[in-house]
Amino acid sequence: MFKTGKKIDTKTLGLDLGVNFVRFLTGKEHLHYGIWKEGIEVCAGNLLQAQELYTERLISHLPKGEHLSILDVGGGAGETALTLSKLGHDLEIVVPSPPLAKRCEAKMGQDTPVHNLGFEEFETDRQFDVCLFSESFQYIPLEVALKKARRVTRQGGLILISDCFRTPEGQQMKLNYRPVGGGHAITRFHEEVEKAGLEISFRDDITDEVAPSIDLESELYKFIDSSIFRIDRELGDKNPLIRGTLATIFRLLTRDKSRDKLQERLEGNMRNKVEFCKYNCYLMVGMVNTQ
Repeated sequence: MFKTGKKIDTKTLGLDLGVNFVRFLTGKEHLHYGIWKEGIEVCAGNLLQAQELYTERLISHLPKGEHLSILDVGGGAGETALTLSKLGHDLEIVVPSPPLAKRCEAKMGQDTPVHNLGFEEFETDRQFDVCLFSESFQYIPLEVALKKARRVTRQGGLILISDCFRTPEGQQMKLNYRPVGGGHAITRFHEEVEKAGLEISFRDDITDEVAPSIDLESELYKFIDSSIFRIDRELGDKNPLIRGTLATIFRLLTRDKSRDKLQERLEGNMRNKVEFCKYNCYLMVGMVNTQ
């Protein structure tokens, strides 16, 4: 009997391929959305400009004129940490993905600790001036993230979250498809903030400014879908045996859920900025640790 071995870790593979693609496209390894200001055409050629505007906006919310100790939670490929380090800040990075951890280490060098584990498992006696979540907050259980963030942030320090949250419409989920976007429910987030003894000091809603990123992403998936369709058709016409073999291998090595999600992204028509703004709010939100 043919043994397939382990299923492919599509999440890790997707992250690694995504970083490589973004680096090819922009020359850098930003994994976050872009901020599309008026006058910037939404196209791949302007992606780097939009992503760096996002980083500038994020940095603008840090305390001014200070050299800060910052814990970058879910630091991606290290681009944000590198920018912050060049500004004179002292970084530590927590990132669960081994390939991304290696990229952070390569960028930051030996002076910046990179912890290759989830924030849930991270332990330290150090307290930071800033605990930063840049598009990583939604992947950590809500109550765990807030309580631990408060614990690793000094009194008077800042917990800065930049991420997508589900609106009340998105929370209902009474749909026959999964809406674009994601993240913790915004109502529950506010409840857990109060339970954790935190108070929101600022709230920067950038939903409309990042939403065009969804349209750009959709264009990419349409291009991939048309390319796959063309190859599939050619193989079906010229060499159906090879086509059938490749299709079988793909099914054996991937999970049903992963294939369904990929198909939805490639063929669906509900991933656009209008849908995104309806079911999500994208916030840069800060909380001062007063305890």
